[in-house]
Amino acid sequence: MDNITGLADFHAAIANLQANLTKQLPVIVAQAANTTEQEIESRMQVDTGEMKQSLEVVQTAHENSATATVQVSNSGKGANQHYAIFQEYGTSKMQARPFFRPGVEAAKDKVQAQLIEGVLAVVEQNGR
Repeated sequence: MDNITGLADFHAAIANLQANLTKQLPVIVAQAANTTEQEIESRMQVDTGEMKQSLEVVQTAHENSATATVQVSNSGKGANQHYAIFQEYGTSKMQARPFFRPGVEAAKDKVQAQLIEGVLAVVEQNGR
């Protein structure tokens, strides 16, 4: 291993790439989550607008990972927006008016492209 030239530079470049990816990952994931949120929101039925206003993105970043969850806040049992589940799946007396699952499905390809483009942009910037 002592005869390999440039190995220290290679290790430094990889460490730098990892640091830059770790720094940019929450931004990349947030952009993808916002795309999903927009697709879901565009499919929501609006009566009072309260459920649409309660649609949110919750982000979490850790040392080597980032997550973003799109959710209807206050939608649990007994909460203000508990009827979101009834809109999505229907009831015995109401036809389903899905908005969440179709929104996620519509965003899937866009989100995948955004994630790939975001990571590749960091890799390309790091290579300069």
